[in-house]
Amino acid sequence: MSIVVGYIPTAEGDAALGAALAWAESSGSSVVIANLQRGSSPDPRHATADQLESARARGTEAGLSVAVRTVQVPEDVSTSTGLIRLVEEEGADALTIGVRRNREFAPHLLGSTVQHILLDAPCDVLVA
Repeated sequence: MSIVVGYIPTAEGDAALGAALAWAESSGSSVVIANLQRGSSPDPRHATADQLESARARGTEAGLSVAVRTVQVPEDVSTSTGLIRLVEEEGADALTIGVRRNREFAPHLLGSTVQHILLDAPCDVLVA
């Protein structure tokens, strides 16, 4: 079994990574840390090589098999579609993502990225 985790260096990304690592530890799964990028210039919202290595080390220090996949996503492809495609390429059994919480709106709607993933992912999805 393998688990893909959509990771960005934020509290939400750390929560998703932590949930994926805990799930992997309890199920004996491997983890693929997904780093989706757009365009040729670095985006400050996405993980640097050092941040990705630190995230990978969190899992390997726990004795898990952890890989990092950096994927260039075309401008006309959504983040959710990029993650779903990676899940399909990896043959992953699960996807873990983080979500920003807005107490005022959370009960009424989810962001379009999360909604698309929940509706279209070909695997189990854990929202941290």
